[in-house]
Amino acid sequence: MGFYYLCFAGFGLTTCISAYRMADIDSEMTVTSTTTPALSDNVTASTQPSDDYFTFFLYEVAVPILYGIVTVLGVIGNSLVIYVIVSKERMRTVTNFLLLNLAIADLSFVVVIPPSTAYVFAADRWPFGDVACRLMHYLINVTAYVTVYTLVLISIIRYMTIVHTTSTARYRTTGRVVTMIVAIWVLMLAVNTPVLIKYGAEEDEMTSTSVCKIATDLAARQLYATFFAFAYLVPLTVIAVFSVGILRHITRHKAPMTCVTRRL
Repeated sequence: MGFYYLCFAGFGLTTCISAYRMADIDSEMTVTSTTTPALSDNVTASTQPSDDYFTFFLYEVAVPILYGIVTVLGVIGNSLVIYVIVSKERMRTVTNFLLLNLAIADLSFVVVIPPSTAYVFAADRWPFGDVACRLMHYLINVTAYVTVYTLVLISIIRYMTIVHTTSTARYRTTGRVVTMIVAIWVLMLAVNTPVLIKYGAEEDEMTSTSVCKIATDLAARQLYATFFAFAYLVPLTVIAVFSVGILRHITRHKAPMTCVTRRL
């Protein structure tokens, strides 16, 4: 398929399945190239049934079940978070609005991505058309970036609250945080528009079935490198810097308090 998943076990499971497919292909090529034709036929005939059973169970049973569990748990959990925060006025705090944004992004992900992915693994084709293919990958990227940069915003607000409590109080209001959240969504919707161009549904010449894939290997490298840099390295660095700042502040103010306690 050529796409990646950032959360809810999709990334690890998809990577393992892809690795198994590549290993299976490599093993077949090795057997064919290093054995005589008769021996190769015997080996292929003896291993083919077990491989077919394992492939069937993995792709058409295990993956849909696991992705179904992810979808159900994700929908229930995130829906409860959204309901509690929205329905109760006293829950509408700065911190809870940030959690609400995370829940909305995660709910948008689990409603669309795991079910469609499970179907593709089971049916081994993409039946939803070119537009749905582009929109699905666009949604993957947007929700991933929104989630990551909401976590960055949480770390910044935590730093402001602990280290500069008084001077930053006017920036930590509910209205300003909601504005920041909206800005994150607008920015991520805008910067991820190239994904709509790079992906598309194409017909596989070997199987005559439709597949949802990225246009070229170069586009894939560019997209994955950008994602790794701006959805992992940069946010991780920012969060680490502010976390270290909080730790230094707590450590610096803990020492005088310890001295006072000892004197008493």
